[in-house]
Amino acid sequence: MGGQVGGFHNSLSEYLITIDGVINENYFQIKEREMKLENNLEISHCRVKNPITGQYELFLSLLIKSKYDGTPGIREPVDICITLDISGSMSSHIGPYQKDQKTRNDLSVEAIVKLIDQLKDDDGIAINTFDETSHNIVPFKLKKNLTKENIEDIKRIGPKGNENIYNALNGAMEQLLESTKKNKRIIIITDLWAHDSDLKQFTELFKKCVHQDNIEITIIGISQDANSHLAKIVAYEKGCNYYNVLDDGDLEKYLVKQFNYMCFPYAYNLKINYISNTLKIVECIGAGDKKNKENITDICDIGTVIPSDLKIINNNIYMEGGLILLKLQQINNDIDYSCKINLKYNDRNYKEIEQNYIYNVKTEQNEGDYLSSKAIEKGIALYYYTIMCNNLLNYKNAYNNHSFYDLNNKGNLEHKKECEKELEKYKVYHDNKLIKNVVDFLKSHYECEIVDHSQRYIDKIYEASEVNTPKRYQGE
Repeated sequence: MGGQVGGFHNSLSEYLITIDGVINENYFQIKEREMKLENNLEISHCRVKNPITGQYELFLSLLIKSKYDGTPGIREPVDICITLDISGSMSSHIGPYQKDQKTRNDLSVEAIVKLIDQLKDDDGIAINTFDETSHNIVPFKLKKNLTKENIEDIKRIGPKGNENIYNALNGAMEQLLESTKKNKRIIIITDLWAHDSDLKQFTELFKKCVHQDNIEITIIGISQDANSHLAKIVAYEKGCNYYNVLDDGDLEKYLVKQFNYMCFPYAYNLKINYISNTLKIVECIGAGDKKNKENITDICDIGTVIPSDLKIINNNIYMEGGLILLKLQQINNDIDYSCKINLKYNDRNYKEIEQNYIYNVKTEQNEGDYLSSKAIEKGIALYYYTIMCNNLLNYKNAYNNHSFYDLNNKGNLEHKKECEKELEKYKVYHDNKLIKNVVDFLKSHYECEIVDHSQRYIDKIYEASEVNTPKRYQGE
């Protein structure tokens, strides 16, 4: 289920960098492929020197594996309605990682047509668009009954107007009213940017759609401007998921190549609990990022479990996403380093399954870094990278607030002192060469042979360290 821990995927942008998103777009080496169980945990640990603080830290990692990973999984007949945002902003490009000049609308239309090509004859399909209102382009019908005219109508879709996400969902629900299939899904493709107040009506309708009408929902946020608020609404509900498209190849990857993963969950309501008398969790990284709790025992609660993509390179197996990191701290000087981990979930027939694991976190050496797997080594590098970029973005924001002190009319002494305090933190990152430390750590612990994002991440560190910040990030 690697690609969908918590339902988030690929949340990296100039405005939002989350460890969930960074982990879920990477592949991690696993010891062996799971062949029997719906869910199974591969556990490893490390003791490593934090390149930012210089302190040694202890981590446990959990990789959630399944017999369905890397397979077509449980592909069954499905009825779907795809509804595409046609607001004016869809005529823009995706962002700085785009490799060609196609617009968000162009890429969306191309991906929809390719998806239709791979549907089975008895799958149902409807195509809607939405701006302020919902428009039906292809009425609901079986794939085998689609005409050339239907496909040409899809290819003619173009952007105009403003968007209303509530009307988009309402129009899609109407297209699936007559569906009798077990699997029903709405896929909304949008670059929507909205505040929480704009999404209240949508949230109420979303709950009805999922819990009363048994329709599962996927939202694909296209571009760096896509609203992370939608992820919070959608990602943890049973059967639902959220993706963020940041590159010109991402949309086809999620909507077409990974369609059989995205639309067919194999388990629900996955919960992981942790018990230890000697080691407490001080931070849970991934699957919701439970941070700064006194003692975390409930590691994650995931509504939807879908397969992960697998790759085999040089006879090693790599799984996309699926990694959870637990930062540990000794409660006392007891030499017992063991912990118990409990895994519960419901299979596709809602039968509850429970598995227990006992693991010893003792490191084999007292000094220097120790990492018991390649997966945790890469995960730790990405974790420190995310901390670095988020701190730089936060301190940079404070720097810009200080720069625009008079311009923004925030003329009080208390605010000015706060800005100066944050600016000093920003300077420390450069003066102490902490950026170099993190870059060196990333280079030494990141495997470039699978997904060559390492240079992209290094570039983002340096981008974050620049003073000039996009106005949207400044909150203007």
